[in-house]
This record gives sequence, C-alpha cells and structure tokens, in this order.
Amino acid sequence: VGHCWSPFIGFRGGKGVATGGGAAIALFPPVLIVMPVVLLIIWVTRYVSLGSLIGAGLAVLLAAAFAVSGRLEWPSVFAIAAIAAIIIFRHRENIARLRSGSERKLGQKVQLPA
Repeated sequence: VGHCWSPFIGFRGGKGVATGGGAAIALFPPVLIVMPVVLLIIWVTRYVSLGSLIGAGLAVLLAAAFAVSGRLEWPSVFAIAAIAAIIIFRHRENIARLRSGSERKLGQKVQLPA
C-alpha cells in the first residue's frame, strides 16, 4: 500500500507488482513457481501488464491450493489475495487499454504528438 499510495509523493506511486511480489515471496516462497509463467507471458505477448495481472491471479490460486492441502495457513492466502487485489486495482487503466488493443508492448516506441 505504501508503494502504491505513498504519502511522501502526494499519495501516488507504482502498481505494486515488485513490492507485492516480494511480500508474497516472504509469506509463501513457493509462489516463485509463478515467475516462469509470468516471464513466458511477457515474452510471448510483449505485454508486461498482462504478465503482472496473470501472475497476481496465479499466486492467489497457488496459495489457495496449498492452503486446501494444509501446507499453508489461510491468513497468508488472504494476505496474498489482498496484494493481488491491489495490483489488479492499480492496473485498471492497463486493463482498459488491453481490452481496446491500445496497450503498449514491451520495447514499443512511444508515439509523441507532432
């Protein structure tokens, strides 16, 4: 939350992917299993936002699966779900651009007005 809405910069900030991912890893190290999937999505589609969003969702599913099997406590699942919800919320504009086909791809040049 502090990364996404920092009081030191006018309650603005990033999308929380790196910070949230680090917190999720601290809570549940096996969540690193999601990283190759995220990298594959980014490599194939060239959309970093899509990889981030899918990674957040997969982290919750993986944590829930471990909790159902008794290998993770449910409060950790709820914390990871809260992190994923923040990441998804912060990506609302990216989601709109992905849906409209106007999201920039990794390495794509920015078109400046003439």
